[in-house]
Amino acid sequence: MSNLRQRIKSLGDSLSLPAGFRENYRDSSNGMAVFVSVMAAILIWFMISMRESYSVLSEFPIEYVNMAPDTAFAMEPTRSIQVRVEGAGWQLLKLYTANDPIQIDASLASVDLFSAAVRSLAPDLIPRSVTPAQIILPLELRTTVTLPIVLDAQIATVPPFELVNSIRIEPDSVVVSGAVSVLAKLEFWPTETLQLDHVNTSFSTSVALSDTLSGLVDRSIDKISTFGEVTEFTENTRLLDVVVTDTLSGKGRFRLIPDQVSVTYRVPISQFEASAVTDSFYATVSYRDILSDTTGRVSPKIQLPGNIVVKDLTIETARLRYYVVLE
Repeated sequence: MSNLRQRIKSLGDSLSLPAGFRENYRDSSNGMAVFVSVMAAILIWFMISMRESYSVLSEFPIEYVNMAPDTAFAMEPTRSIQVRVEGAGWQLLKLYTANDPIQIDASLASVDLFSAAVRSLAPDLIPRSVTPAQIILPLELRTTVTLPIVLDAQIATVPPFELVNSIRIEPDSVVVSGAVSVLAKLEFWPTETLQLDHVNTSFSTSVALSDTLSGLVDRSIDKISTFGEVTEFTENTRLLDVVVTDTLSGKGRFRLIPDQVSVTYRVPISQFEASAVTDSFYATVSYRDILSDTTGRVSPKIQLPGNIVVKDLTIETARLRYYVVLE
């Protein structure tokens, strides 16, 4: 029997847990218990604290209501106010997520913001102070005007590609409604910047109107469509005949030296041949300019063909001599 006990003891010793395990297990259990106790205490403290009353300073947005349809703000109105609010912790927690707007009656010339805060806040939140305490609404009569839209564009094409004409916009005007004094200062409405780089093909895109007067005016549209025709250009040089215009009969004739001028210009490749042979591409000198001249030289003016795009034109002979042909 004693041998059996000895063997069982020996077996138990051989199956015993590693040294220090029981101690570590005991320490771990105690640590968990301490952690749970601390968290429970914090939770209880938090719940008790949230029932107490506190005072916090919070910012509230303003919402203007009851504005007459024939009035508008002449300047940017107050958009938010600072309110010191008192209430239970639970209620004040809502202020750290989202604040409902304070409603302001825009039919009044002057508004007591403290009274407005009392009406707008939840019953369990008490306003103690409001900054500013009062505002005077900058209201004027409303009017409506139609303004041209001016495109702000920065287009960088890849040579030899260029814009054929100015960028076309649709629509080209906007109807704006607002205070008389605000609209009186406006001559046009700009767009946001349209910036395109390395352009080598025609394009169409939308561009937003500039929003610098947001809140003061209403616009009929918020964006426009733009269309730009891009094509490859080439350079050409040709001689143009010079024609004397406004000649008065019986007053003599004039000869120009030379009677042709050389011009260099850029033109779309598709219009190169037409620009080289068209008769609607010529130079003129006014008879009246010759009569009033005292230097013996006059400057020709270039008449461009209406159906051909001509860019960067230069004249080789900028001043022409002349003499009277006696009859």
